[in-house]
Amino acid sequence: MEPKKRMIIMLSLVFSVIAGTVLFTVLSGFSWDALIVVIIVLLFLVYSIPRFILNRNDVVSDDEYSKKIMRIAAGRSYIVSLYTWLAMMWFSKILDDVFPETTTKIGLGIGIMAIVFLINIIIVRITGVKE
Repeated sequence: MEPKKRMIIMLSLVFSVIAGTVLFTVLSGFSWDALIVVIIVLLFLVYSIPRFILNRNDVVSDDEYSKKIMRIAAGRSYIVSLYTWLAMMWFSKILDDVFPETTTKIGLGIGIMAIVFLINIIIVRITGVKE
């Protein structure tokens, strides 16, 4: 796909996500669901804006090193998210008092998974990839 077409598709995707998030937040008022959605959208923007800038400058954003970082970060975050879901099941009585709705608990778990993935990407980029 041409870089210009990719840039247009990415911009339209970013704007539609931002518009959907604003509409969801305004229509639902302040709730935990809206906060989780806003956090996930912010993580999406943090991940996609550098790729957009690299694509605009005609720099390859998916080189071998970036793919290896993503693979390592995905593996680590997968393990951590399994333990996160296990802890959420373990403390389900406490979570029932704080978040009575099941959808809120699922959204919380997905939000935690996204945050853990972003933290793992940052850690792997700082520490580097060991051969």
